[in-house]
Amino acid sequence: MSKYSEYKFGDSRNICIIQPHEGAVSKVEDDYIEFDSKKLISREIQKFSDSLIKSLNDFVVEFFTNDLLSIASKDRVFLKRDDNHDHGTVISIYGGKISNSIFSTILSATKYFCRSVISQMEIDADYSDSLSDDHRELLDLAISRYRSSCAGKRIKDPFTVSFPAEKSDNGIVFQGNFDEPLLAEQTTMIMKGLARPNGFLIDSNIVSLTPLDDNNIPTDKPINFIIKRIDMIRQTNDAISQGKLLEFKGVQTVDTAKNKKQYHLTDLTLTDASYDLF
Repeated sequence: MSKYSEYKFGDSRNICIIQPHEGAVSKVEDDYIEFDSKKLISREIQKFSDSLIKSLNDFVVEFFTNDLLSIASKDRVFLKRDDNHDHGTVISIYGGKISNSIFSTILSATKYFCRSVISQMEIDADYSDSLSDDHRELLDLAISRYRSSCAGKRIKDPFTVSFPAEKSDNGIVFQGNFDEPLLAEQTTMIMKGLARPNGFLIDSNIVSLTPLDDNNIPTDKPINFIIKRIDMIRQTNDAISQGKLLEFKGVQTVDTAKNKKQYHLTDLTLTDASYDLF
């Protein structure tokens, strides 16, 4: 039996809409609609939708147990096209009394899941502000599982996840390829300590850090770490703007196929220590 129940009483609010880029409707008349059923249903989008719904249901069960909430989907064909999107899957929250604060947290969790899966980083994104470390920890487990299952695969049916509650939102686009897997890499070193922030590359999901040695002196060579969590960009930006050091944890790996070293950041925390003297 599932650990969450499906509640369909009380309030309901739409969280997001998953819209394929390829249309399925060919003709709309007063008394019928013609569509291509093969384009209407995408297994790839269905997999993403199922994973998102399960993750959000686990989320509300863990953090909003007493509110009797559940997440479910419904498929829609739109009679009026929106940027050539003529059909999609609507993800909604049901049950109990859905306060604005609860909805905001679930919306933030949804954006965090989507952007972490596709690694679209935005320095001005504020959705992670309302998520606690416990929130992110639960979501990160589901994100890691999904990324592993899709690693390196081409997105055959591109789609956009949009958020109707935010009129200015342009949506999160899923196209191209998912990130490459780390299965071919072997961990050769575990790294941790304090570091000075140098900058970041949003498009490449890179954070540059210069670690401090045992005497709290910056080493000569900065390290470019690959990141998988969106909040690490914000932490780095805050450290640069405030002139603070970062506490980090990471691993050095070697791609056994290419004999190439890479560095992956696993944790990053803003400290109160200043790096002005450096």
